Amino acid sequence: MAFRIHESVIRGEIDNRVRGRITGSLWLHGRKNPVLLDLEGDAHRDLAGCLLQFSATTPTVRLSGRLAAKQKGLAGDFTASRKVKVPSCGSDEFRELVREGKEFPWRWANCLYLEWFSDLDGRVVLESAEFKCTVSEPAWTMTAGEESRQLRCNEEAMRDWFEEISSTAQKSSAAMSTDIPLNEFQWEQLLRESDLRADAWMEVFEKYHDHPEAEKKISETLGFEEGEEEDAEDLADLPEVEVSWEALDAKEERDEHEHPLCARASDLALRLHRESEIRDELHPASLQILVGSVMTLAAKLAGALGSIHDGSEPDHGFVVACLKRALEPLHQSLQGCQDLRRQKAGVSVWLNPVQAELFDLRTEILELMREYRGQI
Repeated sequence: MAFRIHESVIRGEIDNRVRGRITGSLWLHGRKNPVLLDLEGDAHRDLAGCLLQFSATTPTVRLSGRLAAKQKGLAGDFTASRKVKVPSCGSDEFRELVREGKEFPWRWANCLYLEWFSDLDGRVVLESAEFKCTVSEPAWTMTAGEESRQLRCNEEAMRDWFEEISSTAQKSSAAMSTDIPLNEFQWEQLLRESDLRADAWMEVFEKYHDHPEAEKKISETLGFEEGEEEDAEDLADLPEVEVSWEALDAKEERDEHEHPLCARASDLALRLHRESEIRDELHPASLQILVGSVMTLAAKLAGALGSIHDGSEPDHGFVVACLKRALEPLHQSLQGCQDLRRQKAGVSVWLNPVQAELFDLRTEILELMREYRGQI
């Protein structure tokens, strides 16, 4: 998906003083040499013809993943005046309000938004209101017509990026469309590509949701033709599948067809959620990571074993692939337990049963995987 780098950039320079070319340098946390940019295109009107220098005003972290040292490709949107909502309260108060699901006070602020489409790394985005920016006088002036043409080019680059991801997933699905059952590895590939396409959809919605013509921009990028608008509306009316605390809390009776693993994971997620509401002495972020990981585990187990609900025989390769994916949030949950132990003494009394339950779930998941592998 998009390579988001704002948390790792210490400082940077973006130079658009030559028409049609954006160059620059980005100094990242933990890297001795800067990442160099050499992109085709121009910035928005506020930065066109200018040299932008910026520096982080908050602590930075090491970048997760590898970003090529030389970034060549097409420029997307480059602007220092994108309007975003930012909290107008302290970070501790903000986290507490979010944890409690309450509204937080906010204000409008200018956001630095730098986007490009790298030949090696795909879509790269720097988006944050936490940079101090200095902009030089323009070496040349962009006309309204030139800006309109550049914005159209940016939209086409975004559309091409989305189409490339979609076509890759579609080709893979078509290649595996046979009457022969897929094995776990083929299912894993399909599920990974499905994740990529879903993430790409979210990237498109995230970029354009505040745009004055959001619906039009999103539809064009996703490739909806004029005659397909009705189908798009039908898709929007489909119910969303999600796990919510309200749904778990209100579920007084277990469905007799629900798989025991799904029930146990859901119960554990609900217990942890209730525990988090009374554990004020713990760092809320760390506890929420643990709660969120167990909730994700419950959702993935439901996706793997949900077909048992209606009595149908699940595809064995699909079940194994989904169970394998459920191990990731389970391991994150176990790591979350360890992190909480390091942060606060005396939590073992209530964490020990949680950890024991997670290990039991892991053992049963692995056993179920072996069982279904034997039937492929």
